[in-house]
Amino acid sequence: VLQALGRYVAGEADLDAALALQPRSAYALQLRGEMRRKLGKHAKAIADYDAALDIAPRYVPALAGRGAALRASGRHQDAVRDYDAALILEPQNASVLAGRGAAKLELGQHQEALADFSAALEFDPHNEFANWGHKAAGARGGKAAPQT
Repeated sequence: VLQALGRYVAGEADLDAALALQPRSAYALQLRGEMRRKLGKHAKAIADYDAALDIAPRYVPALAGRGAALRASGRHQDAVRDYDAALILEPQNASVLAGRGAAKLELGQHQEALADFSAALEFDPHNEFANWGHKAAGARGGKAAPQT
């Protein structure tokens, strides 16, 4: 609830308390990672995602969250690796496809980025991030087809 309200500092504190009681909760670690990522605490977020993945290696929200934190940290190739792992488990996850597209865009892989953004829009035509990325990839040389 606090995350939905944008109250990330309070959410982080609540999750600290929850993790003091149940330190091996992959779900709580992943949620705290999200809070920290949104607060710009990327190294701490990555550590939370790492801990969640140590407990639950196939936990897609932690893989995707770590990918987003790695991308925000400028570690785009590492982000692609996490997004690839998440997509093996959930190949139609539009948010993960869009995240991988953004990482590939930063790596200069414009056509590959465009393909990811296009696939994301097939699965979720209203995904604003994928729509932005589709336009950006096309503008950078991916030759995007017009979206209707």
